[in-house]
Amino acid sequence: MAEVFREDQQLAPFPLALLAGMALIEICLAVGVPGLLRAVRIILWILAGLFLLAAWLLRRLTIRVTADYLIFGFGPFRKRVRRAEIASVRIVEATITTTGIGVHRLAGGLWAWVARTGPAVEVLLIPGKAPGYIISTSRPRDLKAALLPGNRPQSGAGK
Repeated sequence: MAEVFREDQQLAPFPLALLAGMALIEICLAVGVPGLLRAVRIILWILAGLFLLAAWLLRRLTIRVTADYLIFGFGPFRKRVRRAEIASVRIVEATITTTGIGVHRLAGGLWAWVARTGPAVEVLLIPGKAPGYIISTSRPRDLKAALLPGNRPQSGAGK
């Protein structure tokens, strides 16, 4: 399938800051009472390992637009939307207070898929489908243009 648009966006650096905070807590615990806090330290290291695994798996938001689909997601978690189901696309601003960072449902029913605050596109779907998505991108004009009906290359053979 020919791609009309592709972007790989690195996740905001806050997960690394959280990991640094966990390391700081470990250092503080290390100077405390070792026997009493051993269980806490073990739990902290297990959580740090799980956090590192999640940060590695979810480190990048990938957005692709093909002739038939808008495909986006973090690591192995992907969403695939038929372009024929897209009703409208507009450029919006993703902020900590309006969209947050990560994947979650917003108050209006839209799903946020945000790797960084800043430019994003709001993709609304036709009635009867999910309300839509807000997807962060460093190239909002290019993504919006790629999703417009006039920018659809021919699908594969047999269609």
